[in-house]
Amino acid sequence: MKPAVIKQTLLENALDHVRDGIERFFSEEQPSTGAHKFGLSDLYTGVLLLLKERLRRTDPALILQPSKNNPNKTVDFHELLKRLESEAGVTLDPTDRTMLETVRELRNPIEHGEVTLTVSDAEQMIAGMTSFAYLFARDELAVALETELDSTAFFRVSHLRKVSERLNKEFAEYMKQWWKDIATKYTKMSKKKVLALRDVEPYHPKHNPDADEIYICPACGEETVVKVEEGAARFCTNPDCRELYSSKTCERCGEPTFEDDAILCDGCSDHVFGGDD
Repeated sequence: MKPAVIKQTLLENALDHVRDGIERFFSEEQPSTGAHKFGLSDLYTGVLLLLKERLRRTDPALILQPSKNNPNKTVDFHELLKRLESEAGVTLDPTDRTMLETVRELRNPIEHGEVTLTVSDAEQMIAGMTSFAYLFARDELAVALETELDSTAFFRVSHLRKVSERLNKEFAEYMKQWWKDIATKYTKMSKKKVLALRDVEPYHPKHNPDADEIYICPACGEETVVKVEEGAARFCTNPDCRELYSSKTCERCGEPTFEDDAILCDGCSDHVFGGDD
């Protein structure tokens, strides 16, 4: 019987360390002292391996820096950054480089000796290393760390400033493209299909108590606006208009606002601000 063997790719090994470092710290409401120390150590190891994986993808030979006693030795930290820049075109932001240098100096004392580190400094470094790992994996390796982390840990990671900014940016880009796609869809839709959208099931207290309403279109003045895309948008079924609206509603009464920047419908706005006087 052959002995069990643990075999991982460089990327798999990197993700194991990154996952352990992040989840060790972010999975708990109040991380322990050990979570601060070893979360930081694991994150550094994982990030270093992510950097090596990026270099390996340029040329596997680039991650080797043989020595007399170790022909399979891989590049040290400074040579790694040097080769990433010269061979792979990857230059780290000076702030990120300084952070990695700082954590690198702490790693050996954490694992092998005495260490003095304030909790606030540890938390800032963990946040910085986590953000760096998330963005580097995404941008340079096409790896989404949210698929590697448990939901509790990633929920907290998603609130880190740099991660949050990226997620918000990507969501905005996704929504922009989504809106463009459905606008094209309804612009090109045949007149027959457009008119058929208006054929909504009428209200019935028993069989259809939550019937969809048909609204007046602000653009053409016709009572022709219906919900489309599973309620995610509203569309004017007047074939000569075809105006598309977001699904936003009045925060006071729940009626459609029809304007992306409006939080109140016209009726509630008049009531609240005295427009009827």
